[in-house]
Amino acid sequence: MARVRVVLILLLLTTGCVGRVASPSSAPPALRGSIVVAQSGRFSVWMPEDPELFGEAEEVSIGGTDVTCYQYFARTSGVYWLARYCNLPVGVAGPSTQPHVIDAAQTFLLQEAQGRITAVEEVLVEAVPARRIFADSALRAGEFDGEYRALIVVQSDRLYLISTYGHNAAEPADLDTMERFLSSFRFLPE
Repeated sequence: MARVRVVLILLLLTTGCVGRVASPSSAPPALRGSIVVAQSGRFSVWMPEDPELFGEAEEVSIGGTDVTCYQYFARTSGVYWLARYCNLPVGVAGPSTQPHVIDAAQTFLLQEAQGRITAVEEVLVEAVPARRIFADSALRAGEFDGEYRALIVVQSDRLYLISTYGHNAAEPADLDTMERFLSSFRFLPE
């Protein structure tokens, strides 16, 4: 069954489809969910539920630069899952400006989540510098009562914002699923 899923994913990637591939219902609960394949955004990510929003465009300002982002959003009981890619204007993201873009994206995400940083990690995603942020969030009730985590990646002309929020997400299963979601982000071949 796993071999069939891998072949199906590879078929979607090679044909340029944008879509989602649902795991079979016979999969163990930890593996259920959807793999969101966004060929136009050149990425894939696992979500524990099928997205409610699938590629919907949104105009935002990140660090004073207006960008168009495409979002993939899902929710499970008490936890939100959001994967976005943003098209950056030519010349915004180069080797010398990449840290600035990541800093601006972090500020944008924290404002959006009404978050307060608890930890930051500089990481690599497939050899591309990225940042993981961990924050307390006041998104739901105006108090810092939620767990917020995000992955920020800049590659070429794309900004990737992969984030998750859980209201009182102190359950180990929620935190594990949040980590699985963030760690599942992959670039697609151009």
